[in-house]
Amino acid sequence: MNKSIGKRAITKIVLHIVFILLSLMCIIPLLLVVSISVSDEMSLMLEGYHLIPKQINLDSYRYVFSGAGSVLNAYGVTIFVTVVGTVLHLLVTSMLAYSLTREEVVHRKAISLFVFIPVLFNGGLVPMYMLMTKYLRLKNTIWVLILVMLVSATNVLIMKNFFRGIPHSLIESARIDGCGEIKTFFE
Repeated sequence: MNKSIGKRAITKIVLHIVFILLSLMCIIPLLLVVSISVSDEMSLMLEGYHLIPKQINLDSYRYVFSGAGSVLNAYGVTIFVTVVGTVLHLLVTSMLAYSLTREEVVHRKAISLFVFIPVLFNGGLVPMYMLMTKYLRLKNTIWVLILVMLVSATNVLIMKNFFRGIPHSLIESARIDGCGEIKTFFE
């Protein structure tokens, strides 16, 4: 009994040490980046990188925030692409997955192949660029950042499994109550 308690304690200590080391391996590079960002440039060139800066200089932050318009614009683009892209991705992916689980959709197997084949055979970067610039005319627009990843086959598959879990009787009940497909989907 005492041997098993001792082995458990040793195992626990070893696991704690391993996780502490892994945590330090993740945290130290971040701390080094912060340290470099507040270090004096000459100090970095002469003495190299240090976890604790030898001389603190905030000129780099002053430079970045002196052109605050460009920083705020970049954050605005990031927030817009994140919010709008996420909402549109969720909407399109879940609507596609819902329609692929409906028995009434005539060519749902062909549409499923159309969605899932690019997972196996990717067209490549050049055809994607040609599609976005020549045919969709999205060059130098914010929509190119959103529309490229609008549908994800993996997420469609996950959502299909979710919609398959909804009992058919619930959907029939919604139809009896007068709901159309769109209202049934959203409710």
